[in-house]
Amino acid sequence: MKKVFDKQIHRNDFRLRLLVTNGCNKNCYHCLNDFQDKPSQDEETFLDLEVANRIIGDYCLYMWFIQKQKPQVEFSGGEPGLHLRLTEMLEHAYRWNARVKVNTNGLAINKWSKKFVDCWHVGWSYSDPDKIKEINGQMQLVVTARNAPYIDREARFYGSRNIPLKLFIDFFDSKNPKIIKAIKDCVRKYPNYDIRTRFTGVQENRGVLCSNCSKKCITLKALWVFPDSTISPCPQKKIREKYKSMLQIAQACEAHKPLP
Repeated sequence: MKKVFDKQIHRNDFRLRLLVTNGCNKNCYHCLNDFQDKPSQDEETFLDLEVANRIIGDYCLYMWFIQKQKPQVEFSGGEPGLHLRLTEMLEHAYRWNARVKVNTNGLAINKWSKKFVDCWHVGWSYSDPDKIKEINGQMQLVVTARNAPYIDREARFYGSRNIPLKLFIDFFDSKNPKIIKAIKDCVRKYPNYDIRTRFTGVQENRGVLCSNCSKKCITLKALWVFPDSTISPCPQKKIREKYKSMLQIAQACEAHKPLP
């Protein structure tokens, strides 16, 4: 078992975050939904495959040859499993030798997609035990005040199946003693399970784009791609434009450099 309480571990990462749809087929109480409001079914939007693959390719080129770092491509939404071309996007990122992560309620896990994914962040577990056999990586769960009472059950479910579990302490509830106690009790109770913990806390290196911003947020250094094919270096500010060139990727990276 390894314990990691480190909010700075990813402070220099620059990722590509693709919100492939704003739709979802569930209403999970611990959903992160990546800052998107859930629309009605007739208002669901899906990211264009050609746009997605072009941005993935340009981003990976930029990371490999300019930043000299391994690309990290994350797929979320909404529920990415609703996108009929999701597996093609995953395969495209995989063939660029990127680290591929999917945030899903479980719908995105299938025999085609699983071979292209390095890490699953799944807001689902014991209700779908038959799908456990499809998982080829670690599971991640953000621990909030609301779901803390169920952490023991989650740890037992995954641990008994030899699936690594990473518990993230939610940064909005980071000082809640019930959350800390639930995680510590869980780690002590199951010493033979692979349970890792990490604080998601607010990072200090707020960038140029964060200047004069009062929103509570982690410094999410990424180029965000939205379901309507617009992009932005910030998921919360309404600074979006259509993707044109790799220059925008470089500009997004520069926008996250720490303030002097």
